[in-house]
Amino acid sequence: MFETTSVINKDTLIEIKKHLMPPRAKRIYILLIIGGLLMAVGGIFFIVDPYVSHNGSFMVVVAVGLSVSIVTAICYFIQPNTIVKTNVNRFKESGHTEVRITSSFTEDKIKIQNSTSGATGEVGYDVVYRFAETENFYTLFTKTEQFIMVNKISLIEAGKNEEFVKFIRGKCF
Repeated sequence: MFETTSVINKDTLIEIKKHLMPPRAKRIYILLIIGGLLMAVGGIFFIVDPYVSHNGSFMVVVAVGLSVSIVTAICYFIQPNTIVKTNVNRFKESGHTEVRITSSFTEDKIKIQNSTSGATGEVGYDVVYRFAETENFYTLFTKTEQFIMVNKISLIEAGKNEEFVKFIRGKCF
């Protein structure tokens, strides 16, 4: 039905990096940041409250709250870069700076062939739970956060872009 070949390297991974963090992880990070800030603000209110005895414990609450927020925010922004770096290092371990992946979308599954390593695999549409779009790629994410990058430009050039998106949405979502 559909077949595309994508070259995946550091630049293409950087293009999709904002989509690499799972939505659940994003929500957890955001909740931790907000929780830490609320903890710090609450501690500040107790520090300035003239009716509360001050033994320094609220300063610790403020410090811990701010620390949790700052560390979590740093991790939030570092994680996508770490995922990119891990994948680039995997390429390098196999002696390459990029890989060429051909993805074939049949009626019942996605067939993936890594032309660089010779590896092949298959994924059912039932395990795809997330779909992201960038300027040059569609990216399909499985429930275990593996991802399949689909060359959007080749679909546009073949006049199959809208048909592909409709097909994927019908099969996966």
